Amino acid sequence: MLERTEILIPVGGFLTPTEPVHPLVEGPWQDCLGDLAQGRRVLLVGERRVVDAHDLEVDIILAGGERQKSLEAATQLARDLVVSGIDRNHLLVAIGGGATTDLVGFVASVTLRGIPWLPIPTTTLAMVDASIGGKTAVNLPEGKNLVGSFHQPEGVIVDRRLLTSLPHARRMEGLIELVKTALCHGALGEKVLAAGSVEELEALLFHGAQVKLDLVSRDPLDKGPRQALNLGHTVGHALEALFMPRLSHGEAVAIGLVPVLRMGLGDGAQPWLEALQRVGLPLKPPNEVDRDQLLAFMQRDKKGGKMVVPRPGYSVELWSDAEAILEYIESEAFVDTPPTIA
Repeated sequence: MLERTEILIPVGGFLTPTEPVHPLVEGPWQDCLGDLAQGRRVLLVGERRVVDAHDLEVDIILAGGERQKSLEAATQLARDLVVSGIDRNHLLVAIGGGATTDLVGFVASVTLRGIPWLPIPTTTLAMVDASIGGKTAVNLPEGKNLVGSFHQPEGVIVDRRLLTSLPHARRMEGLIELVKTALCHGALGEKVLAAGSVEELEALLFHGAQVKLDLVSRDPLDKGPRQALNLGHTVGHALEALFMPRLSHGEAVAIGLVPVLRMGLGDGAQPWLEALQRVGLPLKPPNEVDRDQLLAFMQRDKKGGKMVVPRPGYSVELWSDAEAILEYIESEAFVDTPPTIA
C-alpha cells in the first residue's frame, strides 16, 4: 500500500500573493532590462546559439545545454566573472535556455556570496518554468540538480521574439511544463484542455508563467504547495540522467507524466494524455531502461523517491515507496502509448 501525503491546492486557483518574489514582465528584452537594471552595471552572459542567431553582444559566451551544468563549468564561469571585475553592484544577466539560466543563477548565488541576477529565457521551457522561482543548480554524475541553491532573480523578462530561432522540437518542450502546471490550477487547466492546437497552447505560455510565479510567491523555498510543480519529474529526471543527451528534459518529463496521470486520475487522465499528445513528444521510455538504475536515480531525487501525483479537483498528493511506484510503471503505465488523435 502506497503511503500518501496530501498537498492542499485551492480548487479555484492560487491566492494572489501579497509579496511577489520577483516581477515577471513581457516585451522586448532590451527595453525591459533598462527598467529592471535601475542604473546598475549589467554583465551579460549569453548562450552561444542565441548569441549567433540574434547577433547579440555579450560579455561572456556559454556553450548551452544540459551538459554544461557541472561544477567544473560553474567554477570556470565564477573565475571569468571575477576576472571581468564583477562586484555586488552589477546585475548579472543570463540570456539562454533553462540549462544556462540554471548555471548562471547558481554561480550568481555563490560568487562574492551573492550577486543580483536576472534571466532572459530563450526557450518555451525556460519561459514557463526553468527561469521562474529561484531554483538554481548544477548536475552530478549521480543525478540532476543535486548541487544548487535558492537565489531569487531580480525579475524575469519574457520576450517571445527570442523563440523564432528555436528548433521546433525544443519549442514543444515548454508546452509539457505548461500542461504540468495546468494540472494544479483550475483556470489554466480548463484553457489547456480546451486548446485544440499547438498554437493555442503556445498562446498560454505567459499565463502558465504567471501561475508558477504566484505559487512560488506563496512557497519560495519549495516546502509545501510548490511541490505540486514536481509532477512528472521524479521519473522524468531519472530518465533524463540515464539517457542524456538522447532524451531532453521536456521529453523525459512528458514520459514521466504518463504514469502519474494514470495513477492519480484513472479514467480522468485521458483528456490530459490527449493534451500531451498534441505537443507531439514521445510518451514512452526507451526499451532498454535498466530497472535498478532507474530506481536508484529516482531514490536519489531531491524528493527522496516520492512522486507527486495529480488528483481530481486540481489537487495533488505525494506518494512514497519508490519500489511500489516502479512496479506500477512497469506493469501498467507504459504498456501502451495513448491512442493517436485524429
